[in-house]
Amino acid sequence: MNHFSVKNFESFQHYKDRTPPWIKLYNCTLEDYEIASLPDVSKAHLFAIWLLASRSHNKIPYDARFVGNKINATEPVDLDLLVQSGFIVIDQGCSNMLAESKQDDIPEREERRGEREVEKKVLTSSVDDTRLMVDSWNRMASDYGLTKVQKLTKARKAKAVARLKDCGGLEGWDAALEKVAKTPGLLGQAGGNWKASFDFLLQESSFVKLMEGSYDNWTDTRRGGGVDVVAQALSEIETERNGT
Repeated sequence: MNHFSVKNFESFQHYKDRTPPWIKLYNCTLEDYEIASLPDVSKAHLFAIWLLASRSHNKIPYDARFVGNKINATEPVDLDLLVQSGFIVIDQGCSNMLAESKQDDIPEREERRGEREVEKKVLTSSVDDTRLMVDSWNRMASDYGLTKVQKLTKARKAKAVARLKDCGGLEGWDAALEKVAKTPGLLGQAGGNWKASFDFLLQESSFVKLMEGSYDNWTDTRRGGGVDVVAQALSEIETERNGT
């Protein structure tokens, strides 16, 4: 039996090495051009397949009828369309089988794919990791009274990509946000008015110190140390201000 997996499924995961009871479904998915290009039925099937992948370690039999039963579909599941659109990936054996049975469809599908790629370059899909970083920050900022990000500039995006590499992806970024949320000094709750910002967290030195625990005991500026941390944080932001 051949199998398939959801492409980039780690971006939907909150935990590693387990089958989570829920997955991440970002609201900016609504702005993804490739998803918008799918028929409505296939959109619903894709979302349900994401859930199915979380229950099967992202290894699902390449069997449309089996998948349809598992996701309670009332319409036939078009796995081939999801493969051609790049949302799911099948193993090599299955790829060869499809290639042999779908030769007559290749020219038309290649033409459709080429058209989608051109349109995608024009419209630029917003579902990428850096925008998901912004979404995560803005949700936390809303909860803790921090400043939300209004624009993801090129300079911010470049730094966001670097921080993703530092922390190993979106899960590491979420871990960093959790540390911010647990640090009173970064939330303006340590006797001062300064609060951490998205730009502050994008600075390499600030991010490294956060993850290494340098800010963990920052609870009250009146006890010393906190004032120095504020001054240092402001200095770091000022140093790179021209680039943000």
